[in-house]
Amino acid sequence: MRLAILGPVLQAALVAGTLVVNQTTVTSLSLRKRFDPITAEELEKAAQDFLDKPEKHPCTIPADSIERLLGHGFARFEWVTGYHLKVTDKLARSSAPHYHCKDSNQALTSKSVQYLKAQGVKNVISLNEYADSPAMKRILKANKINYTPIPTKDFTVPSLAELYKGYRSFDKTTGGATLVWCGYGHGRTGLMITAINVFREAEKLNPMPITATDLRVAHIETRPQVRLLYRLQDILDVQGFKDTYDEAMDAWNEAREAFIHIDLAYGQSEKMTRRAKKATQAKLSDALKGLKETKFAVNSHWQICRSLFDRMLQGVARLTKLAMVTDPNTLDLLENIMNTVKWKLSRPAALGALTIQSRIVENVLRSVVRAIESSHVTASAHIDTFDALQHHVNRIEDYRAITRSMFRKLQETITNLESEAEHMLGQIPDPEAVGRLDSIVRVTKGHVTELRNEALVSRDVTVISQCIDQAVSGLADAKAALNALAHNIEYGKDLTVEAFQTVRRKFNDMRIYLAEMVARESSQFIRTHVVKQWEEGGEIAYPRRDAEEQAKDLMDLATRSYERAAYVGEWLQEKANNLNLIKNILEHDKLSEWEFNTDSIVESITLAWAKGKEELKAALKDERETIESEISLTEAPIHSYLTASLLVQREAAMAASVLEEEVSRAEADEEVQDWRKKSVEELVETLYDDIEEEEEKRVKEIEDRKEKEAAEMEKSDFYWRLGLGVDIAFAVAAAIPSPGAPLAAALIWARQGLRIGRFLHKAIRLGEVPSALFAEVRKAASEIDTVLTNWKTKVPEAFRDWVSQKSPQQVFDGLDKMHEKFEVENRNVNGQAVSRPGLEDKDALSLPVQKPPVPKSPPAKRILQKSIGELMEDLENISVPDDEPGDAELTMPVSKLLRKLDRIKVPASDPGDPSSLIGAASAMLPDRVRRSVDAIRQELQEGALIPHHSSDVAFAQLLDDAAYYLPSDCDLKSHTMGTCIIDAITGVAEAG
Repeated sequence: MRLAILGPVLQAALVAGTLVVNQTTVTSLSLRKRFDPITAEELEKAAQDFLDKPEKHPCTIPADSIERLLGHGFARFEWVTGYHLKVTDKLARSSAPHYHCKDSNQALTSKSVQYLKAQGVKNVISLNEYADSPAMKRILKANKINYTPIPTKDFTVPSLAELYKGYRSFDKTTGGATLVWCGYGHGRTGLMITAINVFREAEKLNPMPITATDLRVAHIETRPQVRLLYRLQDILDVQGFKDTYDEAMDAWNEAREAFIHIDLAYGQSEKMTRRAKKATQAKLSDALKGLKETKFAVNSHWQICRSLFDRMLQGVARLTKLAMVTDPNTLDLLENIMNTVKWKLSRPAALGALTIQSRIVENVLRSVVRAIESSHVTASAHIDTFDALQHHVNRIEDYRAITRSMFRKLQETITNLESEAEHMLGQIPDPEAVGRLDSIVRVTKGHVTELRNEALVSRDVTVISQCIDQAVSGLADAKAALNALAHNIEYGKDLTVEAFQTVRRKFNDMRIYLAEMVARESSQFIRTHVVKQWEEGGEIAYPRRDAEEQAKDLMDLATRSYERAAYVGEWLQEKANNLNLIKNILEHDKLSEWEFNTDSIVESITLAWAKGKEELKAALKDERETIESEISLTEAPIHSYLTASLLVQREAAMAASVLEEEVSRAEADEEVQDWRKKSVEELVETLYDDIEEEEEKRVKEIEDRKEKEAAEMEKSDFYWRLGLGVDIAFAVAAAIPSPGAPLAAALIWARQGLRIGRFLHKAIRLGEVPSALFAEVRKAASEIDTVLTNWKTKVPEAFRDWVSQKSPQQVFDGLDKMHEKFEVENRNVNGQAVSRPGLEDKDALSLPVQKPPVPKSPPAKRILQKSIGELMEDLENISVPDDEPGDAELTMPVSKLLRKLDRIKVPASDPGDPSSLIGAASAMLPDRVRRSVDAIRQELQEGALIPHHSSDVAFAQLLDDAAYYLPSDCDLKSHTMGTCIIDAITGVAEAG
């Protein structure tokens, strides 16, 4: 009661600035800003040291020179260090692989991938303009390297949300290092590196600001980059969220006022009307920009608070281990704050007050963590430290749930305001919009037409490739204009769908022109390089070159062909997969009834669609016709291109093998000449048969050796494995995500639960558990079964039919949307966030739970509730074929050729250095030094006392290390939908 009465007084004291509560625990609770934000004058002074657009870096090697593709290609590679990062962080930076002069000149070769693996890189963040390259994505994915593309033009900046996306990619990488690149490796790369430092600082108890020295060391290049970094720092400041919100609300209110009174302008002159419309549009655009920044601020500050809650839990667990306790007054301070937040959440008009509360909460969390970590209160003899820990953990989790609800309420409200602003913007007639955006597409089409004409008559593969790169850049600008037009039509009353479809036809014409250029490049490569090679090699009249020089030429050609073959091959495969997906929707009407399916499709194929004005099926049919034309033009040439590239690389590998075995020069000459006399058809028929057999034999030998080693180890040390398994089980059970957690986190957690559950159940079933451990093993297995059964999500009723013809990423996207949609519905019905029973919100359990209303669409009977354990087992029982979904749409599928291309190991040669023709593979470095079993068990036992580790990256790494010692046969079966979805989520190879 005393604390409840003091609540308002406490709040006033907190807002005023400083409070002292119990000098033995919280000596000083300062709620001032962590550091003063930079003023506009200071910002401009700092930016003056930089240019708006610096000169491009000089080009020293011709773009078409083979020298560009030699070696691993990562220029300016260096490890990032400094006090901003955690000790365990592994962050590196470099140029894009084989970058030269412009962003389109980037290529991942076999040596590039070898280098990444040797450096322990498991995650790549690319800010290259062409970061969305299908070939780049495929090669990295095939090598178990996560990839986060953030396409950004040179000397420009990404959005704050994209910086956050890059940071989250870095933060969740537990199994290795993260590498950041752009083009040259300075400006945009330095921007992301510095942003990561700023995010890391924001999670500390005493954050430090970035300095001018930080900017210089990071190779920041432009004024916009400097301004964005300081803006990021200001928003992440404890006061920054409220300031950002206040600025957005001011802009929103001003824009809404202008919109309300815009009707008054229609009675004035045309000039005054036009001026009023433009002014209102500008204000609404400013409001939208401010609201987007506010959404970013909400996400960022929730992540900061979440990390502080994790740290708080770890602190109370360590105190228990040391037979110490947390002073109750420390959490009492937080109790008062949370009671006020709950009261504010119950009042719809208290949104502005919530922003003040968020500032107070974040400050108090830091002070409480500081107090817990500096506590020296020894537990009295009559106090049960474990019971005290459970009490503190429950309280902390209650506070986490309240804080989460606060941020979610803010997020939902801001999202609604954003939608309203977009609707207002669309309501302002803008007849010029169609003409303006149509002009952009029309001009771009003219430029692409000129490029097409140039490419179709050229016999120079380099020229054709340059035309393609320019056309791709132009298409990106045209697509942006087309999307803007779709947005205007969706909200505008006077704009017609026919106008949009006319512009879309022009855009699709450009896509056909691009397909013609790709087909021309593929055919010309074969004519220029492959045919010429065999003609020159087969003509006895030509002077014979020695084997060394011929091998060098072959290796250069293999390296050159790989770059473009992988690009065009993946381009075709992506088209085929999209076509297959569209056909699946058009031919199965029932699938289109589910909103999460259509949203996923539109996102995955980047469909140009006038939503709200145009039927989705009409847009899909138009897209299908365009893709079919693209495939028809390119399928045969690209298939030949891939086959020829593989053929060249087989020859290069054979040439390297001859020299490696130190065959005499004469014998080498003779053998190389013999290859030239063989027909292309014979070589194609036997393409890589011998290499594949050798690779399969090598893989089998490795697997046999692992099985033998595992059997010996299991025989000698099974008892300590059981002990480790029990510790893992209790830690995983404690880490059960809240029902509102992202599905990705839940699936990764469920995979760990299934793995350890199977290990323990197998030991029990085979009678391998000693009597001394039996009760504990059975209890651990039972607890894992319980948590995997209790965590629920939503799935379609006809699950296998729904999964069919979908890629793992598409399946996950659909499940994720279903989980998010129904979680939001449950939260709206209950009036608050869904909470973990007994932990996140006990008060909610005492209230009668209303049944959610039956949604009109999708029909309730089509959606089922399923436990996460059942879902994972269902996904594991669905095999994923090696073929791509789009193979059915191609007369000559290319997926197998692309996989063979990924396996190429052809050494690139350095001019004038014959010895470099046969380069030894780089030594593989360990991802990290794994902890000892004793250290792992000790940390797992501490972790078992703390719930909600789904947000704790260090805990995820701990589970990875622990699972390394478990038998592999307990994990999910390979080549199943379950494992492929986990790979799609994590993007990195799992330990063990």
